[in-house]
Formats: sequence, structure tokens, C-alpha cells
Amino acid sequence: MRQAGTQRFGGGPAGWRLALGRLLISLAAAASMSACSDQKTKFMGIWKSDCNDYWGVQIQPRAGGIYSVTFCGLSGCLAPGEWMPNTRLEGDPLYQVVSSTKIRIKHKHRSYFTYTRCSADPLWQHRQPR
Repeated sequence: MRQAGTQRFGGGPAGWRLALGRLLISLAAAASMSACSDQKTKFMGIWKSDCNDYWGVQIQPRAGGIYSVTFCGLSGCLAPGEWMPNTRLEGDPLYQVVSSTKIRIKHKHRSYFTYTRCSADPLWQHRQPR
């Protein structure tokens, strides 16, 4: 006697293992595609020491999996690559990724400065000092 539902997957334990394997491969592929699309925007946004500051760092994705990291203030943002070279961020000794919302940047041989992501939108909207 066959158990209900076993014929659908080729019958027996081998059929279930095959079906489970296919399911796991499908889930891994879906997660990989999602991760790839998230990679481009993973660090994108406005980062500041304090979100109330009128200066900060703008991070934008560029071609080839790299990011531009530039300083912004009252008069706008510097050109990409002018303040810091374009980078992959992860694995770059000038950066320490603390979490998805905290990053540390080492600028011109000084110590690291910690920045918090204040907005995922990289559009710089400067604020007047109080």
C-alpha cells in the first residue's frame, strides 16, 4: 500500500528528498536574486554623526558594485571621488561596516569617525545651522 501523496514526488523517501532538494535550491536562488538587488542599495543614503547635523556623507551606488562616498554641507555635495575614492566599502581598510545603519570612515590617516544612516534616500537636503 502506498501512503497518500507519495506518488506525486516519485514515491518513497527518495522522492521526498528530491522534492525537498528542489525546494531548497529554489529558495536559495530566490534569496540570492534578492540579495543581488539589495547589494546595489545596501549602503545608499545620507549618513551623519548626528542626524540633526547640517553636514554629512552621501553614499550612492555606482557601476560595478562600487559606491561614491562624498562629503555634503550647506553648499551641497562635493563631486564623487573628490572627498573619498569610490569603493566597495566592505573589505576596504578605510571603512568599517558596523551594522546596516552604522559605518565608520577613516579620512586622511585620522581615526575612524562613526556615521549613522539618517536616510536611505541619497538626495542631499541641507539644513541651516541652528
